[in-house]
Amino acid sequence: MSSQYSESRPLHGSAAQTPLYEKMRDYAHSNKVQELLQKMTADLFIERPADPVTWMIKWLSEEQKRSGTA
Repeated sequence: MSSQYSESRPLHGSAAQTPLYEKMRDYAHSNKVQELLQKMTADLFIERPADPVTWMIKWLSEEQKRSGTA
């Protein structure tokens, strides 16, 4: 998995006006990514599992089944 984000190029300030930022924002909104991440993060902080990565994988799999997008 590759990422165009790096700590040396944060997504704030003048970067928020770039075409890349706009594409990322549009993708996040059109696919409800932000909403999904907020739900998962809230549940993660409530559950506080010892292995958060494994927990998030399981949560996403269960969310996919709940939403019927499997």
